Amino acid sequence: MKVMLVCGAGVSTSILMKKMLDYAGQNNIDLEVKAYGFDEAVDYYDQYECVLVGPQISYRLNEIKSICSKPCAAINSIDYGMGNAGNVIKAAQNLLK
Repeated sequence: MKVMLVCGAGVSTSILMKKMLDYAGQNNIDLEVKAYGFDEAVDYYDQYECVLVGPQISYRLNEIKSICSKPCAAINSIDYGMGNAGNVIKAAQNLLK
């Protein structure tokens, strides 16, 4: 599964990205994930299966959906804040079903 994370500058999602990679490794989940800032993400949408947007820019979700042709969703703010990688991965899996 190839997941793009998008936030304002890509910094806070980088923390979540590392937790997701650790969780995936511990649970034998095939995962490729990368974090981008909103402005740079447009150049990379085509490389991923889905896009998860940080809650701090969830107001831009419709804009992202109109730009890319991938399944997109906002990350649950509690899961994001707690760094609950398992729930975020499950959200991506459900988005791809």
